[in-house]
Amino acid sequence: MNNMSIESIAQEISEFISANLVQNKDVELAPDNDLIGGELLDSTAMVELILWLETRYTIQVDPMDLNPETLGTTRRIAEYVKKASRSDK
Repeated sequence: MNNMSIESIAQEISEFISANLVQNKDVELAPDNDLIGGELLDSTAMVELILWLETRYTIQVDPMDLNPETLGTTRRIAEYVKKASRSDK
């Protein structure tokens, strides 16, 4: 996981979101799209995303980090995942 770039992590997250969580399949998900304020993901989808992140990247998402500043875009999520995977070692 540490050898993955933030861009490749963001791409993988975007693919998961597009395939599993977004109702409107016509939406193109860019790394800086606002997932929460843009109403792409509701609270249930965010929970599913967090569970997937924890399983896929073997990290623990801190409840204090459940906010748009940390998890609001796929780029921010990828940065968080990269940081969390280093600190979990």
